This record gives sequence, C-alpha cells and structure tokens, in this order.
Amino acid sequence: MAIGSVIAGVLMSTQAGVAPEVGYDELVANRNEAAIEVLEESAIEPDDPARLINLGIAYARAGREDDARAMFRAAARSETG
Repeated sequence: MAIGSVIAGVLMSTQAGVAPEVGYDELVANRNEAAIEVLEESAIEPDDPARLINLGIAYARAGREDDARAMFRAAARSETG
C-alpha cells in the first residue's frame, strides 16, 4: 500500500506551515485503527479532502471497503480546500 503513504504525504502540506491532524504518522506506521480514530475526531472540516482521502485509505486497509469508497467519493465531491 505504498501509494497510500505517498498520497498521505502529499496531503501534509499546508499554507500556514502547520500540518493539520490528518493521521499521517499513523498511516505511515500502518496503524490504521489509530489513524481512523485520529481522523474521526479531527478538528479539520468534515469535508476536507485530506481528511476524507486519508480516512478512506485507513478504512480500506482495515477492510472497510464500503466506508473507504464513500470517503473517496466524498473527497471527489468536496469543494473544501
């Protein structure tokens, strides 16, 4: 799942230079349940593409394919960011 790590890494950049909590460390460490917890509790906007994509990656890795698809679709529709 190296591509997931690449996507998560790309999503870490921010305008202010302070990275929002998008579960990057947890995803890179393959701690998917921890990433899900961080992302579900994150203060980031619920429709933020970084949050949705990383949550989709974590769900997919955890075997929650339907939830992952829903997150990827929501990210594609998101107008945030």
